[in-house]
Amino acid sequence: MLDLQLEARYHGFIYQEREEVEEIKSITHVFEHEKTGAKLLYFENDDTNKVFSISFRTPPEDDTGVFHILEHSVLCGSRKYPLKEPFVELVKGSLNTFLNAMTFSDKTMYPVASQNDKDFHNLMDVYLDAVFHPLLTEKQGILKQEGWHYELNSVEEPIEYKGVVYNEMKGVFSSPEQILMRSIQKSLFPDTPYRYESGGDPIAIPELTYDQFVKDYQRFYNASNSFITLAGDLDILEKLAFLDAEYLSEFEKVENTTAIPYQLALGDLHEEVKEYAVLPTESLDNKSFLSLNYVISDIFDAENYFALDVLEYILLESSAAPLKQALLDAKLGNDVFGMYDNGILQPLFSIVIKNANASDKERFQEVVRETLQKLVSEGIDKDLIESAIMLKEFQLREADFGSMPKGLIYSMRAMDSWLYEGKPATHLAYEKTLTAVKQGLHSPYFEKLIDRYFLNSLHQSLVIVEPSHTLADETNANVTAELNAFKTSLSEQEVADLVVATADLKAQQELVDDEEALKKLPMLTRADLKAEATDYPLSLTKSNDIPVMFYEADTNKIAYIALMFNTSHVAKADVPYLGLLEDLVGQLDTSSYNYSELSNELNIVTGGTSFYNSILSEKAPSEEFQTYFTVKTKILQDEVKNGLAFVTKILKETLFTDKKRITEIVQIIKSRIEMSMNQAGHNIAAARLGSYIEPLSNYSEDIRGLGFYDFICDLTTQLETDFESVQERFTNLLADIISVEALSISVTGDHSIYQEVTQAIEALDLNHSERSNNANRSYELNENSNEGLQTSSKVQYVVKGGKLDNKKYPYNGHITVLKKILSYDYLWNQVRVLGGAYGAGFVMQENGKWLFWSYRDPNLPETLAVYDKVVDYLRTFDASDYEMTKYIIGTMGGMDMPLSPRQEGARAVARHQKGLTVKDIQKTRDEILSTTAEDIREMAQMFADALEDAKICVFGNNEKIQENIDLFDSVRDI
Repeated sequence: MLDLQLEARYHGFIYQEREEVEEIKSITHVFEHEKTGAKLLYFENDDTNKVFSISFRTPPEDDTGVFHILEHSVLCGSRKYPLKEPFVELVKGSLNTFLNAMTFSDKTMYPVASQNDKDFHNLMDVYLDAVFHPLLTEKQGILKQEGWHYELNSVEEPIEYKGVVYNEMKGVFSSPEQILMRSIQKSLFPDTPYRYESGGDPIAIPELTYDQFVKDYQRFYNASNSFITLAGDLDILEKLAFLDAEYLSEFEKVENTTAIPYQLALGDLHEEVKEYAVLPTESLDNKSFLSLNYVISDIFDAENYFALDVLEYILLESSAAPLKQALLDAKLGNDVFGMYDNGILQPLFSIVIKNANASDKERFQEVVRETLQKLVSEGIDKDLIESAIMLKEFQLREADFGSMPKGLIYSMRAMDSWLYEGKPATHLAYEKTLTAVKQGLHSPYFEKLIDRYFLNSLHQSLVIVEPSHTLADETNANVTAELNAFKTSLSEQEVADLVVATADLKAQQELVDDEEALKKLPMLTRADLKAEATDYPLSLTKSNDIPVMFYEADTNKIAYIALMFNTSHVAKADVPYLGLLEDLVGQLDTSSYNYSELSNELNIVTGGTSFYNSILSEKAPSEEFQTYFTVKTKILQDEVKNGLAFVTKILKETLFTDKKRITEIVQIIKSRIEMSMNQAGHNIAAARLGSYIEPLSNYSEDIRGLGFYDFICDLTTQLETDFESVQERFTNLLADIISVEALSISVTGDHSIYQEVTQAIEALDLNHSERSNNANRSYELNENSNEGLQTSSKVQYVVKGGKLDNKKYPYNGHITVLKKILSYDYLWNQVRVLGGAYGAGFVMQENGKWLFWSYRDPNLPETLAVYDKVVDYLRTFDASDYEMTKYIIGTMGGMDMPLSPRQEGARAVARHQKGLTVKDIQKTRDEILSTTAEDIREMAQMFADALEDAKICVFGNNEKIQENIDLFDSVRDI
C-alpha cells in the first residue's frame, strides 16, 4: 500500500486525493502535474494486467470529424518514432492485452494494457510520444490518408473522395440505427457540442482543411487538457518520474478552453426527422424508427447513473418489460428497445420502436405516456424490480468484463465524472447507490423517476428516421456534382498537379520503413517470451451417469455451469428450428410460470442464464464435429440446487402455445439480425462463404446466419397460416433433445461448488433416450456460392476463402504467425492504407478453412485483386530476424491474453472436447517461436493451390455489385 502525503510533491506532481474503493478492490490516488495542470488517476491494486490511458477533452465544433481523424493520425508517426504507423508495429510486435484508440462524443482516449512490465513501459512511451509529438503537424499526407483527399489517377477520370475515416463513416451512415442515435443527440443538445458528429459526417469531412486540422490538434492535445490513468500492480512513483521527465516537464500550462456547457431545457417537445437509404425494390411501409428521448439530470448523480440503467431494463429489456409489451401490443412496430447513454455530461434515455410508420407518431407518444402514467399510479411489479436489481447487482459484483482489462473499464467509468471536473470514484463506489436503489422494492422509487424524468420532462425530443428510395441517388448525385464542379474549376495544370499529388500520396503509402527506423521503436526480445504453454487441467468424472467436466478455480462463490445436450441427430430440416429455440426457451410461458414471471424468477435464482447452440469440431485433420444445445448459467453457491432445478424445469415445461408471443419474438429476432447486418456485413459474408466450403459452417449458417434469416422471414408467414404445425414441431424438438443420455455438464468453481453441483445433478429430472452425448454430426454444403449480397450500404465487405487439404497442408504454428503477417502487413497496407478500407484481415482455422475479409471498403474488384496477389507477396517475403521476432512477439501476445476464472474453465472444456492436449498446445507454441522467413515463403505454394478453387461473397452497395456482376454466380437483395 502506498504511503504518500497529501499535498506533497512527487516528481512534479501534487498528490491531491486518496480514496479506498472496496467495491473494485482498489485505492484511487489523484495527482495533478504542477507545471502543466495535467490530471492523473492511479488505481492501486494487485492486477497484473496493467493499464495506461491518456485522454483529452475534445468537444467537436463542427461535423468534419476532426477528432476522429486526429485519433487515427497521431498514431502515424511521432518525433521519437518516425515510422509510417507505430501503432501497427505495436500490434505486430508487442505483448499488449489491449491496444486501441477511441473517439467519443466529447473525449478521445488512448488506452494500452500489458502484463509484461517492460512491454507496458514501451507501450506507454510510444503512445505518449504519439499524442504529444506527432508528425501530423509536418506531414500533410497523414490527413490525406487517414481523413480525406481528392483522388485522381489520370486527367480523364472523375475525381473521387478517398480516406480511411471518410470510408469508415460512409459505412456508419449506412446504418439506420447509427443515424438514429446521432440524430437523437443532435435533437436534445442543439446549443452544445453534442449536436455535432464527433466521428465525422461524410458530407462534412471534406470541409476539413489541413490548417484547421493542425490548429485543432494544437488547441486540444496539450498537457493541460489531458487526463491520465494508470491501473494495476506497478511502481507509480517510477511512472510519475517518467511522465514528468520525458514529456510533461517540457510544456507550460495553457488556459483550458475545452469545458463543455450545459444544454438548457428545451421546454416544448423538439421534433426531428431524418432519412436513411433503402433499395428501390424494398417497400417503405413499416420501415421507420420512432423514438422519444429524454435528458436525465447530469452525470454527477451517482444514484441516477445506476438507477436509470436498472429502469431501462425494467421498462424495455426484460421479457416482462411493461413499456415494451404495451408498444408491441399496440402494433406500432415489431421491435422495441431502449438506449441509456450515461457517458456524457447530461445523460439521455431513449425509447425506440422499429419497423414502424411515421404517421403513427402521435399514437406512439400516447401509448408511451399512458403506459408510464399507469405504472406511476398502479406501481411497477415488485418482482420485476427485484429481478432487475439482482441482475445488475450480480454483474457489478462479478466484475467479469471478458477480454477488456478491468483497469480500462474502471478508467472509463472514472472519466464519466472526472472529465467534467467531478470526483473520479463517483461511479465506482456503488454500495451506497445499491442501498438507495433497493428502496424501489418497498417504495415508489422507480415510479418517481418515471414521473420526474419522463412524464414531467422539460427536455425531450421526438426523432423519426424514415426510409427513402431516393436518398442514396441524391447523395451520390450531390457528391458527383460537387466533385465535377471542383474539377471544372481547376486549370489544366492544376488537374495535372492533382494527378501527380495522387501518385505522390500512393508512393508515400507504399514506402517501407527501413530497419534502422524500426529499431527506434522499443521491442522485447524472444527471451522475454514465455516458452511454456499454460495448462488448464480438467477433472473428468460422472454424476448420475452424466459426464461432468470440472475446472477448479476461485470464482468468489459463483458456480459457472453449462448443460450441453448433443443434437447431432437432429434432421437438417429441423436445424433452423433448433436455432430459434435459443430465443424461445426462457422467453415463453411454462407449465408453472407465465413468461413475465419466468423472466423475473430466472434473474432472482441465477445471475444470468442463456440458451444457445454450440459447435465443437474435433482436432485436425478430422472433419468430424458435434453440435449441442447448451444452457449456460451462473449461480451463487448457496443457490446451486435451486438454480439447476429451475433451469431444467424450464427445459421440461416450456409451452409453445402462445402464437402472439412467438410471433413477437420472431419479429424481434428478424429486426436484430437486420441491425447486425448493417453494422457487421463482413461477418454475414464470411459466414455465408463458409457455408459453400464445409458442412460445419453450413450448419452454423442455418443456425444463425443468412440461411437462418431466410428461415425467419418464411416462418413469419407460416405462423399465421399453420401455427399448429409450428407449435407441434417445437414441442417435439425440445422434448427430443433434452435427454439425460445426450447430456454432458461443465462446472467451473472451487471444490465445494463442485460438490454442490454433483449433488444437484442427482436430482435432475430430464427425459430418457438411447442417444450418445458425443455423437458426430453429418451435414452437406450450401448449394449456392460466389454470391453478391446487395444492400443500400455505401461501402462493401469483401470476402474470399476456401478449404485446404488438411492432410497435405496440416495446420502448424507457422501459420499462426502468417495470420499476423498477412493481417497487419500485407492486407493493412494494401487494403486499408492504399485502398482506403477501414479494416482487413486473414483468418485460417486448424481444419484448413481460410478467408480474407475487408471492412467498410470502398472497393470491390480491387480488393479481390489484392487477395489474389498474396502468392507473389509470400514468394518474395524477406523479413529480417528482427522483423520475424516482432511478428512472433505479436503472435504470442494474442495467445497469452489474461483470462478470468470463467474464461479459463471455458478454455479447458473447449480443449478437452476438441481433443487437444497441453502437448499439442506446446507443439504449436514451439513452432511459433521457431518460425523463420523461409517458413513463411514456403507457404506461397499452399496459397497458390488454395486460390485455385476459392469462393467469394460480397455484402455491399447494390450499384457496385451490379458494376461487377460477372464476378458472381448469383446476386440477391438483402
